Amino acid sequence: MMQAERQNAATVPKPIWTTSGMYENRKTVKIKPAKTLSRHIVEQTKTDKPMDQDATDAEKAKCAERCNRRAKRAERCNRRAERRCPCDRRRARGRPRTRRRVRIVSQNPFIIFYLEMYYKSPGKHVTKVARQAGKEWCAMSQEDRQKYILLAERERKRRGRAGKRRRRDCA
Repeated sequence: MMQAERQNAATVPKPIWTTSGMYENRKTVKIKPAKTLSRHIVEQTKTDKPMDQDATDAEKAKCAERCNRRAKRAERCNRRAERRCPCDRRRARGRPRTRRRVRIVSQNPFIIFYLEMYYKSPGKHVTKVARQAGKEWCAMSQEDRQKYILLAERERKRRGRAGKRRRRDCA
């Protein structure tokens, strides 16, 4: 018997207290809550549309605005990119760049040796060339190293002369 009463209570619409002071059914009148008063009584207003419809219209409008803004930003970015580089010159990732031969200037003999190796092997990666140069430098005899040591000493002397300033006597 209790279960039957529960089922009946669930199917019967509950009355709502409105601002006019009358009881109305939820199913017959579409009511939207407006604000809560100080005595925990909810003031409700009648609308033509159900609450769901108002929410979806507002959400659709917001979504449309966002989409328009994104489209405008994308247009601006595309125009800016076209102005900056109309030619689309890009290298393939696997193609190595040509290394420009620069005058090797260093005060360190190993660096001079390493840079010579680096320019002789343009296809290899820098770290691989450096590892190989280190191994070869350690295995090299003192006589072979002497060439690079002399070049480094010349550079030290050249920089030493250029870096010194002459002092004037205060007399």
